[in-house]
Amino acid sequence: MSNQYRSYNRAAAPQRGYVRQGRPNVSVRTPQAYVSGSAARQVSVRTQRQMIAAEQERIREQELVAAAARRNRERAARMNPALITFMAVILFLTSFILIRYISLQSRVTESVKEISALEKTYASLKESNDEMENEINARINLDDIKFKAITELGMTYADQNQIITYAGETGDYVQQVREIGN
Repeated sequence: MSNQYRSYNRAAAPQRGYVRQGRPNVSVRTPQAYVSGSAARQVSVRTQRQMIAAEQERIREQELVAAAARRNRERAARMNPALITFMAVILFLTSFILIRYISLQSRVTESVKEISALEKTYASLKESNDEMENEINARINLDDIKFKAITELGMTYADQNQIITYAGETGDYVQQVREIGN
């Protein structure tokens, strides 16, 4: 047998589906074709068709994008002056409102800082006031007050007949309506 009809396994060739073509140097094994002495795979026609279809799709997409850009340029070229004026007014109003909002936000921040500082001042003043009150209360001697009231001001303790008891109302203060007699 000559080398001209070579296959990988000559004894198994008919059982494995090898078919001898009319051309002497080519043996076909489904679905790939082999050339005698070469194991190089031939490029599939189907793959070439897919590549061509993908290229055509890419070109079609580029054309669509270019057409959309062209339409946008044409639309921009023929914009209505009233529309442009309206857009400019809206832009101005939006800018004004934004600037005003930022200004108000800044004022609120400053007010919050000022309130915080005033609260700190209030707390320190309240603390010093409480300290002074405690110091004054610690210095008060009730015996000295009693002595001065009796000796210097001539005050005396009330007798039993001088004490008048009355039922008070639910209010928290007493209003004097006439002079109290001796």
